Amino acid sequence: MNALIGRHQHALETKRRFVADAAHELRTPLAPLQIQIDNLRSQDLATPIREMATDLLAGIRRAVYSVNQLLTMARADASAERDLEEIEVATLIRFVASGFTSISEAKSVHLSVDVEDGIRVVSRPPDVQLVLTNLIDNALRYSEPGGEIPIGGRRDAGIVAITITDDGCGIPEVALPLIFDRFFKAASQDVVGTGLGLAIAKTAADRSGMSIAITNRPDARGVKAILEMPAFDAA
Repeated sequence: MNALIGRHQHALETKRRFVADAAHELRTPLAPLQIQIDNLRSQDLATPIREMATDLLAGIRRAVYSVNQLLTMARADASAERDLEEIEVATLIRFVASGFTSISEAKSVHLSVDVEDGIRVVSRPPDVQLVLTNLIDNALRYSEPGGEIPIGGRRDAGIVAITITDDGCGIPEVALPLIFDRFFKAASQDVVGTGLGLAIAKTAADRSGMSIAITNRPDARGVKAILEMPAFDAA
């Protein structure tokens, strides 16, 4: 039995290392290629050539996003080795949300945080940060310019609930049971995405004792994501 467990762990480690190495090797040539196409588009090009360069740049950006998601997936698997730590929820949420300030401003989407101070949980910080990052990224990705994304955090009966609400396109009801499947993408193909974000978030949440629920808003157009985890009470 010990030998079987050892072989299983070795196989998982080999798989994780392969994904990380492959993603890194793919990202290395994509970055300069993206720069070169940006430089090409800055030249005085005929309209058909400019359109071709724009389409090519969009394809490369999708490839870069996919590679980054693969790297995130490999890092998320590695975070399972981290010990549990006490986390001040409001501080972490504000830190994660601050990383999206430039994106939200560029898209004219209002990102606000209203979280109770002093509530704490015990979990793996990389997993909690990964889940929050993916949920906020999704909300921004599918929101229309001029939209709002309120992020809330409350403690109730020993449970800490974090909510992220958008007023985007929503999710077809038939697609809701599939949104956590890897490579499943429910939204329009016009939105850059790989279908990996929610799958990665769900894996991290399950691993660290959190739960994610995503539903269409009953009060308006858009989606509401709820991340729940047990609250921590100091002895």
